[in-house]
Amino acid sequence: MEEQLQQQNPQEQEGLQIPEITIKVLNETRRWTMFMAILGFIMSAFILLGALFLGSVVSFVPSDAFTTPFPTYFIPVLYLIIAFVNFMIALFLYKFSSRTKDAIHWRKPEMIHKALNNMKLYWRWVGILTIVAIVFMIGSFIYAIIFGVNTLQDAGFNYY
Repeated sequence: MEEQLQQQNPQEQEGLQIPEITIKVLNETRRWTMFMAILGFIMSAFILLGALFLGSVVSFVPSDAFTTPFPTYFIPVLYLIIAFVNFMIALFLYKFSSRTKDAIHWRKPEMIHKALNNMKLYWRWVGILTIVAIVFMIGSFIYAIIFGVNTLQDAGFNYY
C-alpha cells in the first residue's frame, strides 16, 4: 500500500531537491525547447524534401547545360548534410525536454542528469557549427578580397 502511494505521488519522494521556483523555470524552458525541437524536426523534413527535389531536378538537366566548379550532385548532398545536422540538434532539444519533464515529475537526480547531458550535447553541436560558420565567413572574406584584387588587376586598374 505504501509503495502504491509513493508511485501515485512522486512529488513527495526523496531524491532531487530543487526549489519550486527552479522547477517552474525548468518546466517553462522544457516547453519552449519542445516547441523548438518540433519546429526543428519540421524544418529537417522540408530540407530533406528540398534535397530530394533538387536531386530529381539535377538528374534531368544535361551536364553541359551549365558549368559549375563542383559536381551537380553536390547541392542535394549538401542539403542532406544540413538536414542531418538540423535533425540532430532538434533531437538533442527534444530529449532534453522529454527527460526534463520526467525529472520534474519523478524528482530523480539521474533523470535531470540525462536531461542536462542532452542540453550539453545541443550546445556542443551549436558551438561547433558556430566555429565552422566563422571559419567559412573568414575564408569567404579572404577569397572575396583576393578575387576582387585579381579582377581589378585584370581590368587594368592600378591601385598603387
